[in-house]
Amino acid sequence: MITVLVHPYRYKNGGLEYLLIKRKRVAYNWQGVTGSLERNETTEECAIRELFEETGYIPAFITSINMPADFYEGTEGKGEIWKGHYNGDSYIKLQKDTLFVARIDQKKDPVLNPEEHTDWIWCKYGKAYEIIKWDLEKRFLRYINNMLITGEIKEN
Repeated sequence: MITVLVHPYRYKNGGLEYLLIKRKRVAYNWQGVTGSLERNETTEECAIRELFEETGYIPAFITSINMPADFYEGTEGKGEIWKGHYNGDSYIKLQKDTLFVARIDQKKDPVLNPEEHTDWIWCKYGKAYEIIKWDLEKRFLRYINNMLITGEIKEN
């Protein structure tokens, strides 16, 4: 299964903030935007579509991040929660996430789909790292935060 993980960010009062959303199905975890590819869709098209569907935002800038992200579902705290969700009654064996960062310049609040998400928060890195529960998302957030503050991500 190929999915995308998008971490929206913005600049506010001279600093970086990240948008995290809380899934209805996994209410204990905050995360970035996630979703699965549709037929004949590129990963970037999927990332832009999922970002819009899940938040109402259109990114001013989006780029994929070259970071290995193959992982087993069971090691990321999802396990039984996701059984049957994507793949009938079997567990997902391997999921390949393509990772993205997306700069949001719009000033409006995100618009969530209440069937899928229950809450959202814009927060600084320290708070975001604290409330994210899954290792993959923590590693990705740490990686992109370092790339953004050091200028390794070249925004257009």
